[in-house]
Parts: sequence; structure tokens; C-alpha cells
Amino acid sequence: MQNIFFIILIVCVSATANSLYQFNDQTRDVGLAVCENLYGLMAYPRIIQNITVLRTSPLRIRVYLVAQGPSRAIPFSVEGMVCQVGFDQNAANAACRSQNFNNAVLVSNIDWQEPPGGSGQECIMNTDSYKSVIPCEYIMSQINCPESAVNLADCRFPPLFSQTSSCNRHTHVGLICT
Repeated sequence: MQNIFFIILIVCVSATANSLYQFNDQTRDVGLAVCENLYGLMAYPRIIQNITVLRTSPLRIRVYLVAQGPSRAIPFSVEGMVCQVGFDQNAANAACRSQNFNNAVLVSNIDWQEPPGGSGQECIMNTDSYKSVIPCEYIMSQINCPESAVNLADCRFPPLFSQTSSCNRHTHVGLICT
């Protein structure tokens, strides 16, 4: 969870710096509004709506969520990686079924490092009013899926970004979907 607060801090500082750099009456409060909204995404209860597989090796996903604020629901999405810890054949099947495949081969111990910025492979955090590049970190691990799951959203798992110390650059999971 501390990783997501660090990411929000970076996004807020960047947005505030940009709004101060381009200071005028229309933009001076943009950075503060963005920080307040992004903080709300983590402070309010969140409900996962859907999980989309973006890439199968290493497995990268986009999680669509809704933060239940006091006066309105705030939709947003966040992208990240999946750790192999607790990822089993049922989870692999669910991820492949979400892409309209019937079979999954699970590949463990994939070694991966985030490519340099500007490579087009960055992860994105997207709200209705702000889109930002974020570090491609583990956002899911210990996924427990029933045999009938057709999407990772049908599974149980700890809160997003709560990885175990066993997750490192050598523990990415990959899938071959057929």
C-alpha cells in the first residue's frame, strides 16, 4: 500500500509543478485538484469492476475500479504486473478465458525489468480527469480462483499493491493461451 501512496505523491508533485510552471488564473489550482482526487481514490473504499489482460508474458493487467466517495463514485484504472506467488492453474485459466481462449499454460520464474521510459511499455493510472505514467510494479499476487472463473475479477486476492517479500524481478508469471 505504501507504494501506491508514493506513486500518488509523485503524480501530485508533477501535476502541481506543471500547474505552477504554467501559472495563470485557469491552471493555478489544477495540481491541487488532481492531488485531492488521487488521494480520494486510495482513501475511499474501492470495488474492482473488471480486470483486463494487457500482455501475457510477463502477465500485465489493467484493473478497473470504482472508489466510493461520500458524494459520488469515482471510476479509475491502474496497470501493473502479477507475481507468481499464489498464482496457480485456475488463475491462469481465468486470465486466458478472459481473452476468449480455452487453455492456459503457466510459465513461472520469468525474469523481467521495466524498460526505460518512452518505450511505449509504461504502466498507466487513469481517472476521468487525469492520466499518468506510473512505475510498472506488482499489483497482484496470491490469487485464488475457482475452477469456473472466466476473469481474474472472479477471484479472491489481497488488496491491490500488497505484495509479499517473495515477489521480485525474477518472479513474474507468464501465460501461453490457446
